[in-house]
Amino acid sequence: MKMRLWKKVLAAATAGMLCLGSVGASGVQSVLESVGHALIVHAEESVANDSTLVSTGTTTVRVGTRTTELTYSVYDDDTVEIVDCEEDAVGDLEIPAEIDDKVVTSIGDDAFSQCVSLTNVIIPDSVISIGERSFSHCAGLTEINIPDSVTHIGKAAFENCTNLLEIIIPVGITRIEGWVFSHCSSLTKITIPDSVIRVGADAFCWSTLTEVVIPDSVIDIENRAFEDCSSLVKVEIPDNGVNIGDDAFRECGALSNIVIPDSVKNIGTGAFIGTAWLEEKQKEDPLVIVNKAVIDGSTCSGDVVIPNGVTRIGNGAFRYGTLTGITIPNSVTSIGERAFYESSLVKITIPNSVTDIGGSAFMSCTSLERITLPEGITSLPATYLYQEDSGFFSGCTALKEVQLPSTLKNINLLAFCYCPSLESITIPENVEQIENSAFADCTNLKNVYYTGKREQWNAIKIDNEGNDDLLDATIHFADGNQTKADLDGDEKVDTNDVFEAMLYVAYRGAGMSSNLTADQIAAADIDGDGSVDSTDVYYILYYVALQGAGKNPTWSSVLGR
Repeated sequence: MKMRLWKKVLAAATAGMLCLGSVGASGVQSVLESVGHALIVHAEESVANDSTLVSTGTTTVRVGTRTTELTYSVYDDDTVEIVDCEEDAVGDLEIPAEIDDKVVTSIGDDAFSQCVSLTNVIIPDSVISIGERSFSHCAGLTEINIPDSVTHIGKAAFENCTNLLEIIIPVGITRIEGWVFSHCSSLTKITIPDSVIRVGADAFCWSTLTEVVIPDSVIDIENRAFEDCSSLVKVEIPDNGVNIGDDAFRECGALSNIVIPDSVKNIGTGAFIGTAWLEEKQKEDPLVIVNKAVIDGSTCSGDVVIPNGVTRIGNGAFRYGTLTGITIPNSVTSIGERAFYESSLVKITIPNSVTDIGGSAFMSCTSLERITLPEGITSLPATYLYQEDSGFFSGCTALKEVQLPSTLKNINLLAFCYCPSLESITIPENVEQIENSAFADCTNLKNVYYTGKREQWNAIKIDNEGNDDLLDATIHFADGNQTKADLDGDEKVDTNDVFEAMLYVAYRGAGMSSNLTADQIAAADIDGDGSVDSTDVYYILYYVALQGAGKNPTWSSVLGR
């Protein structure tokens, strides 16, 4: 019997590498981690199964002109699952409906995976579930009849069945899982029943479908569902407000016949990039607007004016674009994820009508110098892109000035990561959290102007990881209180501050009244232990000495953090 664990690793790793494509070696670690996660999930699901494994066995069945052995598991509810088949099986194979008077109800994960010489598999009406990767990499499979009894087909079930020509999905299926028919390079026809609600990520990518009718029941076409279907010419989109995910029809070069109903409100990043339909639209007007949303402006250049009446700038609309400025009307209420990602944007004015801005909206806008975010914005979200998290303004290397709204509550993960030109920033008093690496590699950040009081600042949850540049900056409070070690309030740390700290320690040691106010004492508590003593004096003296030696000290380095 084959080692099923090895089949899982091989199939999952191969699928991951194929989907990575041009991402290259940088994604290898992520793929391996995903494989491990997939196996853990599978193990957890097996444990959670209501049925209990009673026994295992093998049965001999005809395949072509010969026979092969199927391995099966028997459960306490008298059901049978086919779990394995000999990889050298050649020809047509019929799965038995019963084994030892027990009903075969499922085909397990990887059961027929890598059986490259199977040409046809007949599945009995007793089967209700087909597991993940169950027929993946069956390169010789040209035909398979899935009975209407089947209500679940697992992820990547038929992935890389490169000679499979046609599939009729049973009427009981409600979700077409991810990768289920991906890389079926001969698949030209698919019938999707009215029972299907979602078409999963990468479900049909790299197939040779020529026409797809998506029924009215479908409410979600997930990311990359039909990506790189180079022969796809016509798609019928349902008029039910269906969500079209990122890269859903990307690089379907022949796709020219498509009508997007008025009910469709959300079109993902790059959903139609590389299609004949979008190229024709761009020729008519480089600013492609569908249903009052800008879905593509990647070919726009210079200053762009969004016409009044547009309500949304879509996900990735100006990604990689060469525009330098943009005028947004008051009719716009939202800006999508990665809307200006890696564009040449230099200037932008966002009206107060905009109340929602998606994750990583301005990531890697390396020419953007100044921006004011409108009132109503409460967070600066990140997104997960190309196997890593991507911050709201991360990589905006020219960014010098940001006006944050008073409504802001969260400065999210990587929000200003690698913004080396940012020298100062005003943080509103309503901010409750500053997440990991929000200010990582902001090497020139020297001044932070906080609109609240010191005690409010101290109450903010600031994640320590990757925020040294923020914590080392001079914090200016609205009430004029001193920041760390600046005891005389002249906005610098020097020998005068050393003297004030030494005098305080001496006074306290002699039992005399303090020479410092409560705010000054808080500023002199360098190590944060709640008191000012000779250790704090040493830290201030060391900081001043490093400055005198021409160094550029930070409190983190002084404290040895």
